[in-house]
Amino acid sequence: AAVAELVGNGTAELGFLQLPETDHRLVAREFLAEPYLVLVHRRHRLARASAVSLKQLAGESFIQYRGKVRDTVQQACRQAGFEPKIACATSELATLHALAQIGLGIAILPRMAIPGGLKNVRESPIARPGLDRKLGIVQRRSTPISNAAQAFLAALDKHTADG
Repeated sequence: AAVAELVGNGTAELGFLQLPETDHRLVAREFLAEPYLVLVHRRHRLARASAVSLKQLAGESFIQYRGKVRDTVQQACRQAGFEPKIACATSELATLHALAQIGLGIAILPRMAIPGGLKNVRESPIARPGLDRKLGIVQRRSTPISNAAQAFLAALDKHTADG
């Protein structure tokens, strides 16, 4: 929300954020999609699963990351037929990782939010159809951007096209 506001009020020309973005002042384009993964303690019943369906998580205690990630996870759980049982919610990833490592509950996070080297946890993909986070770049709809911002967007387009 803070990034959208900075771009929307003209403080910043461009901003990176999770899509969708509903601010009518902005135009957004996706540049990356990444999967969400289930993070469970190594002794959890699902720790050895090659993939986990959302329905398998009904009744589990969730550690939730606040913001759009939380909203996405809650909506996906509801679509799977259950309301997630929240053991803890935090806006600090380090806290979430620590709580998962001691087995307080499971977490569903985008791949980039899970660092390597976490102890006592396993990460599993979500079974089909899965769950993805879409990241985008936004700019003001009504304001031309600088040459530098145009060059940056061109470089981003080239990079994403090259894979």
